[in-house]
Amino acid sequence: NSRVGKVTTQVKGENIEHDAFIIFNSMEDVAELILEDDTSKMNEERTIVEMKVISSYYETTEGIKVGSLVAEFGEKYSDASYRYSSTSGEIIAETTSQPGVEFIVDPAGCTKKIGKTDLTLSSSNFNETASIKYIRVK
Repeated sequence: NSRVGKVTTQVKGENIEHDAFIIFNSMEDVAELILEDDTSKMNEERTIVEMKVISSYYETTEGIKVGSLVAEFGEKYSDASYRYSSTSGEIIAETTSQPGVEFIVDPAGCTKKIGKTDLTLSSSNFNETASIKYIRVK
């Protein structure tokens, strides 16, 4: 099932609203399909520019999903890298085995001060409860 709705993302500290198809099952929203900003087209004609998995309903073949711990992510992906993007205001975990996929980390689990500049982070910059907030596919 799906419905059209609005989702908000943060770009350079500013909240930007986008149109999205929100995919849900009988219990929860599971994904947001963010559409291009061309409002001259019907929703069905607009290109999907990003997909966010917002539920633990889906997981990678290695078992990583929304809610997985950052420590688990690092265990499953030996090439795991972490960075803070000042443009989006997000902490991003990535691996070369999942190209085009960004695992967004809940900032509450980060022990390093983040702010107005991009930062490279390491697994030691997260506490034991740090977890994946959502998964973005571009």
